[in-house]
Amino acid sequence: MKKHAFALVELAPVSKGKRAAFTLVELLVVIGIIALLIAMLLPAMNRAREQAKRTACLSNLHQIDLAYRIYASEHNDCYPIGWGGHEQFNYVIDDPRDATTPPTFMTYGVLYEAGLIKNPQVMYCPSQTHPLASYNTPLNPWTNPLPSTPDGATVIRAAYSTRPTPEVIITGGATAQQFPLMASWDPTNMPKLHNLKNCAVLSDCVSAASFVQLAHVTGVNVLYANGGARWIPLKVFQRWLTPLPDPGPAPASNTFAYNATGDTDEQYIWLAQDNGPCFDFPDRMVPSAKSGR
Repeated sequence: MKKHAFALVELAPVSKGKRAAFTLVELLVVIGIIALLIAMLLPAMNRAREQAKRTACLSNLHQIDLAYRIYASEHNDCYPIGWGGHEQFNYVIDDPRDATTPPTFMTYGVLYEAGLIKNPQVMYCPSQTHPLASYNTPLNPWTNPLPSTPDGATVIRAAYSTRPTPEVIITGGATAQQFPLMASWDPTNMPKLHNLKNCAVLSDCVSAASFVQLAHVTGVNVLYANGGARWIPLKVFQRWLTPLPDPGPAPASNTFAYNATGDTDEQYIWLAQDNGPCFDFPDRMVPSAKSGR
């Protein structure tokens, strides 16, 4: 039987007071790799965050749609959408009225007043950062209850625009207005849900370009009267959004005034978002309103 010989080798002791350190070049390489990974991952993280907000925004629209349907079932199929003063004011949910009439909720603000929307933040898109369309900002304070005495100044803006249908005409206060008021509710003056069908009735605020730029940027979520909701890319309606009077992304006050020049373009925006022909704006139903889809 063959025998094997073994030899013991003494290893040099490891010094506890010394250890290998990274060189400056190695540290720079590691830092560079980390920076590169962050640069690669950050856009993906931002996209995921925005997608989550877009989903939450759609959830808000569906909650408002449910409130609309309950309201319509209890009020002879009436669907409170509209505008006041100018069609770009279709995201205002209360009417300041005048110096002799107390303010009152309007458009989908009446859903909140009726108790069908419990949390007011449902009326605000989580992506919206414009100070005039965000919840309870210095330029857009949430005021509830509304003042019981006239002040002619209390204005609450939400983050969603309603369809600026011309069907609703309410007289009261200083001038005739184009929206349903809770205090002077009249079924004959509100659009009927069964007439709206495939009309776009509510969307992320499209009253000015800055509202889109400070929300989802590349488009808007849109709710239809049939209960459906979908994403509409900016290119579908940008040609009519761009020329609208705009308060800008950082207005100094909340007294910005729109004007009649934007009313027609605002109508075209809604026509571009529709799923099919709708009952209103008959003189605007032209093929060019659908271009870009």
